[in-house]
Amino acid sequence: MNRAVAFLLLALVACGSAHGEPMTVAKHTFEVRIDDDLGDAARRDAARELVKRTLTKTFGEMREDFPTVFARQMPRLERLEIHRAGADKLEVATILANPSARLTDGDVAHGLESDFFAAVDPRFEGRAPEQIAPAEGADWFDWARLRPVNGDLMTVDVVRFALGPLHSAASDPSVARHVKSWLVSRADDLSRRGVLMTAPPPPLVAARAAYVQWLNAAAATLDDGDRMDLALPLFRLPQGTLFPLPPAYGYAAPEPVNRWAWDGFDAFAFGAASIDKWLATNAANPVRSFVQSAASSVEGTKRLAQLIASHNDPRFRDTCLHALRDDQQRAAVMKELR
Repeated sequence: MNRAVAFLLLALVACGSAHGEPMTVAKHTFEVRIDDDLGDAARRDAARELVKRTLTKTFGEMREDFPTVFARQMPRLERLEIHRAGADKLEVATILANPSARLTDGDVAHGLESDFFAAVDPRFEGRAPEQIAPAEGADWFDWARLRPVNGDLMTVDVVRFALGPLHSAASDPSVARHVKSWLVSRADDLSRRGVLMTAPPPPLVAARAAYVQWLNAAAATLDDGDRMDLALPLFRLPQGTLFPLPPAYGYAAPEPVNRWAWDGFDAFAFGAASIDKWLATNAANPVRSFVQSAASSVEGTKRLAQLIASHNDPRFRDTCLHALRDDQQRAAVMKELR
């Protein structure tokens, strides 16, 4: 979710009187004031249920993505007002339901984040990621992602934090899990922007270098889900490939990217260590991407042939050959296998 730092104010008008009642959603308690002009009792009840469903979704996402922010109860966000659309009234942290019961709730999330950021920014501003103590890790990670900074620079800072001398999975398993998940999700963007027609900007260069450093340090600890999520970014086919990516990826044609080789990280070794698990779970797309990516270079073709030979398994060989893009790739691998 895109998180703004400033409070979002909604311009509303109270058309008639309103009465309030408490509502607790995911431990956050609000006074919900429903405009009497919204409609009859049934319509107001429907609006109230819509508020609850939407806030449940909002707080569920926040609990997962920004757990430290979620944990705070912000007094400035204690009241929600439901009004008909209008003008000339400002309310902080107001939920608007128009007569057709549509709901806008972004201000609640933004307000919680804004209060959190204001509270912790003086503590973290100007400090290096390596200086963050384990007890501060959860606050720092949420703060780092709420700052209005370039995403590539943010990636560099998160890697520095993850690899810093004070941070480890043992020091705070929950923070380590969230940091790892966030970094795994960054791989797609870092690889997809190979489409740049000019030299990549310095922040992207720095982010890629930092990311490779993190991959080398973390590769052995990644679980099967992480490896599956990294498969497409690591083995993304280069621009100009005629064979389309599998439809399961949601692409009708190859991604328009110029190959980024993840310089400094052995992507082939990563795939070779994962392929048996992918085959065992019938994960055809990672297998196909891995072998096609390997066979797109002379060195990769040799290493793929060595991997097939080391298995000494006709079924493994046939599966890899079948996954290759065309007869030319298959012939090149078979030549190396002779």
